[in-house]
Amino acid sequence: MNGSAFIQVAIKLAPSRDEAERRTAVSRAYYAAFHAGRDFFDDLGFRVPRAEAAHVYVSRRLSAATSVPSLTAVGNDLNTLRGYRNQADYDMHLAMSLEKVAAGVEMAKNILAELAKKRSPAEQSALIAEIEAYETKVLRESTRRS
Repeated sequence: MNGSAFIQVAIKLAPSRDEAERRTAVSRAYYAAFHAGRDFFDDLGFRVPRAEAAHVYVSRRLSAATSVPSLTAVGNDLNTLRGYRNQADYDMHLAMSLEKVAAGVEMAKNILAELAKKRSPAEQSALIAEIEAYETKVLRESTRRS
């Protein structure tokens, strides 16, 4: 299964009057976007960690991709969407409005569209170099496969 398929579930559930379904829509929207981000880095040759560490890994590296401003925005949006997902899954005392659900699903759709864009070999090379430099200088680690 491709994780980005979760967006269809999110779109279907988002307009529901049932709050549990709206919360599920936000959660599925986030996971569609997250899996697309994880696949993006995997395709570029990076070893994305499993479990909890993967969430921060993906959004931080996208946010650090300043040579491709649209990817920086994707990283920031993914982090925002994760906050929505955390509210949907953990904060039962806070209502999940139709507006927030719609915004979250739209954000996920935009993230998926941006990550699906075909990038030229030159742009990919520049992006890989930028992420490697970010990892080395800021995070003091390297996750690029040899």
